[in-house]
Amino acid sequence: MVQVRKVGDVEVYERLRFVPLTVGAAASGAVLAILPALDVRYLKFSAGLGLVLWLLWAVGVWPRVAVDTEGVLVRNTFTTSRFSFAALDGVSSGLALDFMLKGGRRVRAWAVPGHQNLGMEAIRSADAHAAGFNPVRRVSELTVGSATTPAGQVATSIARRLAVAEAQTGAAVMEADPGMLHRPNVAMIVVTGLLLAVAVAAVVAT
Repeated sequence: MVQVRKVGDVEVYERLRFVPLTVGAAASGAVLAILPALDVRYLKFSAGLGLVLWLLWAVGVWPRVAVDTEGVLVRNTFTTSRFSFAALDGVSSGLALDFMLKGGRRVRAWAVPGHQNLGMEAIRSADAHAAGFNPVRRVSELTVGSATTPAGQVATSIARRLAVAEAQTGAAVMEADPGMLHRPNVAMIVVTGLLLAVAVAAVVAT
């Protein structure tokens, strides 16, 4: 199940509800940080549970896919990628939704689970169902439909954005110069490393 919300013209896809779970995780983290100050015997418990809580939030809550009028942003736990529609070559589904980019690069979106028959209602191709798992569909085959699978919802959103953009400009968006940005999420990497170090130190110290 994927949560979908609109922020202005942006459609955001997440596995879980970001705001309430983030507030809950932050409150739980604060309690775990206070416990060792009250009794040092809670140090190992707080450090271990805090690390588990962080990893669950970082893997299950933080990742997202955002589709706007110009392209797609894929935010995973340790990396963030943004690419224009012109850079997109196709989509595929397996364990997670994959974006196939021109030049052969693949961007996996952990926030959106894949489906054996990717976007059967969003991609009009008779062999999509018969092809088995991990079908790849080119952007030119994407059509706007009533998608029910998570991967299909994203594909439908992209198809709709492309149709609107091409109607406004009167030109094929996919012929524009492709743009691509890929960077590590430094803060997430640093915090994960620090929490891991604290958990290991707590175990060694006790």
